[in-house]
Amino acid sequence: MCVESSVSLMRDERNNPVGFRGVVYDITERKKTEDLVREIAEKYRSLLENIETAYFEVDLKGNYTYFNDVLCRRLGYSREELMDMNYRAYSKPENIEIIKRIYEEIYCTGKPKTMVNYEVFKKDGSRMIIEQSISLMRGPTGEPVGFQGVARDITERINTEETIKRSEEKYRRILASIEDGYYELDLRGNFTFFNDAGYRILGYEPDELRGMNYRAYTSPQTAQRLYEAFHRIYETGGAETMLDYEVIRKDGTTRYHEMSAGLLRSASGEPVGFHLLARDISKRKEAEEALRRSEEKYRTILETMEEGYFEVGLGGTITFTNDAATRLLGFTRDEIIGKNYRKYHSPDEAGQLYEVFHRIYETGKPEFLLDYEVKRKDGSVRNHQLNAALLRDASGKPKGFRILARDVTERKRVEKEKAQLEEQLLQAQKMESVGRLAGGVAHDFNNMLGVILGYAELIKLRLPEHDPLLKDVLEIEKAATRSRDLTGQLLAFSRKQIIAPVPVDLNELVMNTKKTLSRLIGEDVDLQFYPARDLWKIKFDPSQVQQILINLAANARDAMPDGGKLTVETANIYLNEAYCKMHIGFSPGHYVLLGVSDDGAGMDKETLQHLFEPFFTTKEPGRGTGLGLATVYGIVKQNSGFVNVYSEPGKGTTFKIYIPRSLEEGDMQKEAEEELVASGSGTVLLVEDDDMVRGMTSEMLEASGYTVVASGNPAEAESLCENDDVHIDLLLTDVVMPGMSGKELRDRIQAQRPGMKVLFMSGYTSNVIVHRGVLEEGVNFIQKPFSMSDLARKAREAMSGR
Repeated sequence: MCVESSVSLMRDERNNPVGFRGVVYDITERKKTEDLVREIAEKYRSLLENIETAYFEVDLKGNYTYFNDVLCRRLGYSREELMDMNYRAYSKPENIEIIKRIYEEIYCTGKPKTMVNYEVFKKDGSRMIIEQSISLMRGPTGEPVGFQGVARDITERINTEETIKRSEEKYRRILASIEDGYYELDLRGNFTFFNDAGYRILGYEPDELRGMNYRAYTSPQTAQRLYEAFHRIYETGGAETMLDYEVIRKDGTTRYHEMSAGLLRSASGEPVGFHLLARDISKRKEAEEALRRSEEKYRTILETMEEGYFEVGLGGTITFTNDAATRLLGFTRDEIIGKNYRKYHSPDEAGQLYEVFHRIYETGKPEFLLDYEVKRKDGSVRNHQLNAALLRDASGKPKGFRILARDVTERKRVEKEKAQLEEQLLQAQKMESVGRLAGGVAHDFNNMLGVILGYAELIKLRLPEHDPLLKDVLEIEKAATRSRDLTGQLLAFSRKQIIAPVPVDLNELVMNTKKTLSRLIGEDVDLQFYPARDLWKIKFDPSQVQQILINLAANARDAMPDGGKLTVETANIYLNEAYCKMHIGFSPGHYVLLGVSDDGAGMDKETLQHLFEPFFTTKEPGRGTGLGLATVYGIVKQNSGFVNVYSEPGKGTTFKIYIPRSLEEGDMQKEAEEELVASGSGTVLLVEDDDMVRGMTSEMLEASGYTVVASGNPAEAESLCENDDVHIDLLLTDVVMPGMSGKELRDRIQAQRPGMKVLFMSGYTSNVIVHRGVLEEGVNFIQKPFSMSDLARKAREAMSGR
């Protein structure tokens, strides 16, 4: 048994100690209770010391009265350091007042309180976030004696939650910023979450879309495709991609999406739905369609264009061609693809192309090659024009060359022909200019020659038969006659010679001239004539045909100094439009051909360019005047014909003369010249502006028996005719005079004196009384320079009306 005793001192009346008195209590039960309480307290404290949660007790002022080791470890203090501390010592200043209010609330209400996210400082200064639960602690009598609480370190949890929060915020920002729609669907296919782009691309408001099933905005076919994709995802746990499917927006428009989807799981790993990332690819599809159409258009253009298109790799291998390219080369596409471009070019051409490609690769600039040769499959060589540029891949890196080739063979031929035609035109223009110059010179020269010849003839008449001066006069006359012949040739070249063409048979004219030609060319040259049957008639001055044949024969003879063969042939020819387009000055129609060929030395191109120019000759000095072929050219042109010359050094020469066919019929008329002219009679009105020519002509007429009334200008002559007392039988007038032409003078005088006989004279008519060199019908004319006998005969013929 356990007792508890209480003893006190006893005193007497005088207060003197007299003994002791005491009380003994049986405390066995209480002792048992106290031992039990002590045991429980010990167990409780042992428990507090061994748990991972910090436990503490503070008095009403906040001073620690008890705490376990966990609190010491959490705060980093020793038990002795912490025992003397108040909670204010490790709390943040802004938290102290909060804690004080919480303690006061617990004290007043007696109800426990939990503080979350309470931030404290550890001994080392680092931050710790705790969560603590605090309750009121009472004494044995129930009075408040302090506070007890537990504190949990939630720093790691808070940090984790903040990390998760930041991650979720970042994730939400990403979802909000992306243009792709993000969706989460439950297993039934209803939307449970989506980002802003998710409802925008479908055209719905968020509240309208939330809970909507995917079938609501898809066609039955698309819905079935999505269902099958979700089913595979659920079964396999893998991801699915749909590259192209239709969705129907709220406004009814159809858009195209591509999506990737996967399985959405709970925290425990159970499937709870699907997550889906969708992108509106409508614009991309439109761009792809536009690109497809563009490529189709590009391919159509490539396959329909006439130019050949090639793509060539950096090593020279052809990787692509269009149909035109196969036509250009004559190979099939399979025969071209994979072959090197060098196969179709000569080594020189291939080297030139290599240099072009090298420059393109180095500079990046396109190149243009005007003319290069390409060998076709059939072995023929064509001329191509090439445009080449650098070909790059998607990253911009050079991967080869693209070439556009055009066959310019025909164009080159046309250009060559054009150049030839231009050369012919230039030659024709040059010949025309020289002709005008020659005609002008001949006109002035003829006047002077007329005076010389006229006076020479008058002197002969006045000198005795054996006068020693007669020989000198004859030499003067001979030289003047030769000069007259030269001016005649100049006039023939310049087409100013007065001619009187008649319908003739060219074969007959050639036959009549054949003996003359044989004598001219000599025995060493064999003359052959091949006349055509049923040869058409031509309208030509017979004497001019003889001039042509003699000049061409003389030219052939000189080209064959050791002898040879001269061939003359005739034929009926039709010149068509195509032929005439290739020959400047030629006109389509029916012609009679006069061909003259020799097998002599021939001529080079340079000689041919000057062949018909007056005074041009390749002969030695003294062996030619250079007017023979010029005369031929002028005669043919004057008669609306054409001349072609074919010649090469060492291969002879062929002249082909084309004379227009004449449908008129007629016979050649031969006029026998009268060697002796009887003296004339009558009065002649002579009108000539050149004093020397006028004086000489007057004397010649008077010597022939005529009376002469001379005038130096047309106006004076017209005045003379107004006087009826002046008898005039013949008007002899120059054609070209200052102030008035001879033709105008004739018309005016004949108006006063109808029936007046007129004889024109000129060295150069300037188309006054002729048309393209052909004398007008009914016109009497004498060519300057003339002899006295010619003048007397012409005057008599004019006065007699012949």
